[in-house]
Amino acid sequence: MRKMKKSEWGVGVRYEGSKMKEMVFLMMIAVVLVFPSWAAEPNAKQVSVAELGQFLTTTHGQSDGNIAKELVSMALTERVSDAQLVQWQSAVPGRHSREELAILADSSAFLDLPATDVLADPPPDQQAQGAILSSALGYIAQTLTKLPDFSATRTTVHFEDTPAHTIQVFTPGSMTNWSEHDIAYVPLHQSRQSSVQFRYLNGVEMRGSAKMDRSAVSQPESVLATSGEFGPTLSVVLEDAMHGTVDWAYWQQSPIGKLAVFHYSVTEGHSSYALELEHGVLREKLFPAYHGEIAIDPTTGAIFHISVVASFLHSQDIVQSAIAVNYGSVALGGKDRICPLKGIALLRTLVQTSSGSVQQSQVNETTFTGYHALGGDATTLPAHP
Repeated sequence: MRKMKKSEWGVGVRYEGSKMKEMVFLMMIAVVLVFPSWAAEPNAKQVSVAELGQFLTTTHGQSDGNIAKELVSMALTERVSDAQLVQWQSAVPGRHSREELAILADSSAFLDLPATDVLADPPPDQQAQGAILSSALGYIAQTLTKLPDFSATRTTVHFEDTPAHTIQVFTPGSMTNWSEHDIAYVPLHQSRQSSVQFRYLNGVEMRGSAKMDRSAVSQPESVLATSGEFGPTLSVVLEDAMHGTVDWAYWQQSPIGKLAVFHYSVTEGHSSYALELEHGVLREKLFPAYHGEIAIDPTTGAIFHISVVASFLHSQDIVQSAIAVNYGSVALGGKDRICPLKGIALLRTLVQTSSGSVQQSQVNETTFTGYHALGGDATTLPAHP
């Protein structure tokens, strides 16, 4: 499909603050260390969402450990919905199998949806497509950036794996002092979890007493940190996409009805998607090309899903970085508001070790729960299972 021009996005919508701040996806990378890799276990069995569901129906009565062991050996070929994941996790017997299901689901965040979630309805014409995209811009400017004051809980679970490699070990008193030790591959596993209460006041996210800059991230305690889920991510992507390529993708079946899904791509020269890399005391800032998809409610312009996959043609360290955010309805201020519910962040790097170059990665799963309007509405969103 041909590139859509900005003029085809519709008229009558003015985006407030057209000269946008950069959205910064901060990754703190110490390249002298061995970091985890975004790789499925070697020789993992490729399974569809339906096949994984069928497997889980056969595990009744099995132990948590046995189910988890089987799940470790699998890799999904399709994206899993949050609702499907919750259903699966409620059916398995314990913590280990629930964790492996979460890893499988998070690893699938940037894959295509199952065919059952894609509708065969004909696409809208170019004018209707432009109207949907225009309504999404209006939604961001007039709705998402003007949420009432509220508080919520942001919980981040960090997963990592360890690639197979060799290390040099110093042994005092030995004949040679140095010896080689092989480190075996360890599949993706949870390494830590953190929760922070935050407030959203006058359009600004406050974590404790710290104001989160809408164009940057400051989380020195986190190896992989993101922000911008409450507006900047969406506005940067749509503004950039107006200078890039936007193609119709498909109609998606969702719990709230039919969503219009678009694929987009942004070249390096038009990218406002910024990444800051820390190499010891040195800091590098990149504006990579990126692409992804965005799912929009065609009647309201509300955005329910967005993904951003960056390309690094000039980096010797980064293989891939990507983020995906799912949105849903939350009761705030006496109204149903569309707010972020879950985000996935991925970082894949190339690092030199004593045994050669290895591909390594890390994954953050962030959930937003306990939404509570300040100064009025006491309705909260139940905690994520």
